[in-house]
Amino acid sequence: MQIGTVVAMSVGGWLCSTTFLGGWPSVFYVFGGLGVIWAIPWFLLIHDLPEHHPRISDAELQYILEHRHYAKRDKVMRVLIFLSAMMDGSTLILYIM
Repeated sequence: MQIGTVVAMSVGGWLCSTTFLGGWPSVFYVFGGLGVIWAIPWFLLIHDLPEHHPRISDAELQYILEHRHYAKRDKVMRVLIFLSAMMDGSTLILYIM
């Protein structure tokens, strides 16, 4: 179960029923504000590569670099993923309509 979805839907419904910030617009303000609050530490603490992380030790970096395996992007796999999405039932309904 995804607890975040359950909590967000419950809080969103409750916010819509209140007069806080005009009712239903408060859902966008509250969750948008929480998203900004979450994004600030994320952008400050998370790095794309271990080589760019300022607080990683030399031993950790060496271990990661020695044991890192890059996945090869295969064109066939990309085509198969695209085709499987196209044949999904929810996507096919859009074609019928």
